[in-house]
Amino acid sequence: LIAGVTGWVALPRERRVKLFWLLPFPVLYLALIASMNMVVRRNLYPAIPILAVLVGVGIAAWLAVLVQEGPLFRAAATGLVLVCLWPVATRTAEQETGLARDSTRELAAAWIRANVPRGAGIVKETYTPNLPPDEYAVLHRRFAARVPLAELRDGRFDYVLLASASYVRFLEPETLAQAHQREMAERYAEIFRSFELVREWRPSATRLGPALRLYRIPDPADCRAAALPVAGAFVPDSSMRAETGRAIRYDVDGQWAAFKRCLEPGRYQLALRGRIVPQGPGRAGGEVRVEGLTGGELALLKLGDRARLGLDLPRRGKYLFYIYLPAGSRLRGVALEESPASPAPPPPLAGLPSGPSAPARRSAG
Repeated sequence: LIAGVTGWVALPRERRVKLFWLLPFPVLYLALIASMNMVVRRNLYPAIPILAVLVGVGIAAWLAVLVQEGPLFRAAATGLVLVCLWPVATRTAEQETGLARDSTRELAAAWIRANVPRGAGIVKETYTPNLPPDEYAVLHRRFAARVPLAELRDGRFDYVLLASASYVRFLEPETLAQAHQREMAERYAEIFRSFELVREWRPSATRLGPALRLYRIPDPADCRAAALPVAGAFVPDSSMRAETGRAIRYDVDGQWAAFKRCLEPGRYQLALRGRIVPQGPGRAGGEVRVEGLTGGELALLKLGDRARLGLDLPRRGKYLFYIYLPAGSRLRGVALEESPASPAPPPPLAGLPSGPSAPARRSAG
């Protein structure tokens, strides 16, 4: 850059005058950018080609002077070329290495799919990885801070996935000219301060992508047992919802629906409401997998004729109830209530459904 700017001194006056006609656009455009409240790096791209030409002309002027002054100066010209090309070559090598490796987005998506249970609610913003809509209840916003904190904490959502390319502009007070920008900056600050940081992925010279942060939303204050309506359930296939919206349809074997609730530790009774098609003599009419949001699988419960199950929960927190029913069944809701009676111990996890329809965490390997 220094060689390019100072090289203009070596240019003939007539040529400098002609090249000055290239300056109005970058000067006016950069003045416009400087007047904006918020600027991101990509806003500078339109001015880069002309600025590159101006710098290149200056470097070429120095080279023309040096090659005319004898062998020593020609060697200096070669050195100048190498000095100018070295940063470009090293940066290109770093970028090529980064393109060959997984980016922070790919690493984050793989980790989430291996460690966050299916059906969890995730609020994500721009520059974060896309997540399969048949595996997670995703709410995407340009900035995650556009979602009010009260809405984040109402129990529907479990995680917030943030990208530095989105939130970093709200970390500089001098750029927060508008009231809504200051409000969003306060929401980001509250997320950083009070939400649990679960995982962070940082870029490097050879790792492309933005810095990503996955936060777990604190549990809601109300963790009492309550009825779980089908409207709040997660289904991996939208066709499972009946046209009336009052039931979940099981059309083929292996389909599942996930219900979520924050609960206190204790004994509970879980009852399914709807029509459950029996699978045959001596065979259970489906099953319920119980999994803690952060603690893994707790039980796999076989449904009996009355579709009523006892359950013992060890700690306070959010739980996911994955309900598998035979084809032809219609689920209209789940009744969940505290039980004073001691439930029977749940069966072991042997025989757990496998394959893409099962919402279990995938192995990291």
